[in-house]
Amino acid sequence: MFIGTYNHSIDSKNRMLIPSKVKATLNEVTFVYLSLGFDENIDMRLESEFNQFVDNINNLPIGSREARNLTRLLLSQTYKVEIDSASRILIPQNLIDKAKIKKDIYIIGTNDRYEIWAKEVYDDFSLNQEDTLSDLAEKLLINGI
Repeated sequence: MFIGTYNHSIDSKNRMLIPSKVKATLNEVTFVYLSLGFDENIDMRLESEFNQFVDNINNLPIGSREARNLTRLLLSQTYKVEIDSASRILIPQNLIDKAKIKKDIYIIGTNDRYEIWAKEVYDDFSLNQEDTLSDLAEKLLINGI
C-alpha cells in the first residue's frame, strides 16, 4: 500500500529522484510504469499494479467506443521507466507537459500507485477538495464504500 505526500522536484533533464521512503515501498524493483493520470497528474505503478490496471482495462466492453478510446489514451501514453543507480527516473516530456510540471512536484501515495503532481496543480486541487471531504465521505460511506 502506497501512502503519504512527499514534496520534491525534478531536475532540468526531467529526472525525479525517488524519495527514500517511497523507494522503500517499491521492493527493490528496477523499473516502474508511468502513465497519464485522470486529474492532470502522472501515475507511477509497480509492474504488479500496472498488470492489474491493464486487466481492469481489458474487462471494459470492446464494443464501446468510449472503452476503446480510453484504452488508447491510457496505454499509448504509458512508459516502462528504469530506476537508475542513483534512484532516479526519467519522466517523458509529453507526460511532463500534460501534467503541467515545471520543477516542484508532490508525490502522493494513493493505495495502489503513486501520483506525481505539479505543485501548483495539486495545491489548487487540494484547496478545492478540502471543503468537500466530508461530503465525499458521506456519499461513499452511504453507498457502502
